[in-house]
Amino acid sequence: MMPVDTEHSLLADCLECSGLRIRSAGHGCWVLEPDHGMPVQATLRARDGWLLFDAPLPGDFAQGCSVDRAWELLEWHTEIPGNAKFAIEPATMAVHLCAEFPREEERSPGEWIATACAALRSAWQRFYGGPDVPEVQQTTSHGLFGDVAALCRAAGWPIVERADGTVAIELDASGGFYEALVRPIESRGVRLRVERILSGAPAATARRALGLFLLGACWSVRMARATATVGQETVLGWEVVLDAAATSAELHHALSVLSLACRLFERESEALEDERIAQTYLAVRGWSP
Repeated sequence: MMPVDTEHSLLADCLECSGLRIRSAGHGCWVLEPDHGMPVQATLRARDGWLLFDAPLPGDFAQGCSVDRAWELLEWHTEIPGNAKFAIEPATMAVHLCAEFPREEERSPGEWIATACAALRSAWQRFYGGPDVPEVQQTTSHGLFGDVAALCRAAGWPIVERADGTVAIELDASGGFYEALVRPIESRGVRLRVERILSGAPAATARRALGLFLLGACWSVRMARATATVGQETVLGWEVVLDAAATSAELHHALSVLSLACRLFERESEALEDERIAQTYLAVRGWSP
């Protein structure tokens, strides 16, 4: 493992090449100014084998999450590229924009930062109403392409290959059967997703409670983000998006954090579909149902 000062210098050099306008705000801390919206005080640091990016969102929204907007942020998670996510910090109820990646010897910080910055900028633009930011296109001689199933096997997880090319993997989560579906994303990476189809469209109170609960859960689980999809059916889930340069070790991390998310939060999430429980949850947390 490299010395902390050397690692911070490397991270700073990679940020300089990321295309973002930045200025130093202290050792290991930078202010990043998106193309649209207010400057965001952001930190990028290495901790416990992870690269962690955290940006509290400025303005009135930082005073506490809007109850009615929380569900909308879960829906945005299905559209934002990469692993950027919105999360609620439990202590302050402020909303943060986060991204977390495991540090791997096979990957340089620059690879992760290029992908993460594009995803984070896309989330900023979406939040403040700016134009979409194109995803980073990568070429790599290692990682996911072309055999997703082989990479899953290399990660050490038993798999089931389906006729449509989807790879299904049973997660290590007690208390229920949870299955991650691994699908390629247009030759740019893969999406690992655990899905739960709701029995019906949740009432407004349940949507508020679920949105706030799951955004809080996003703060606790690194790498994974909670999602909501509304169409003919309402689907809640957890997902991790890996880029084209990802390794089998990163895929193992992804499956492990999805297992953790299901183990810790799925039972509570299912309970909050009940409107009476949702009302009680909101009242106890100090939000109006």
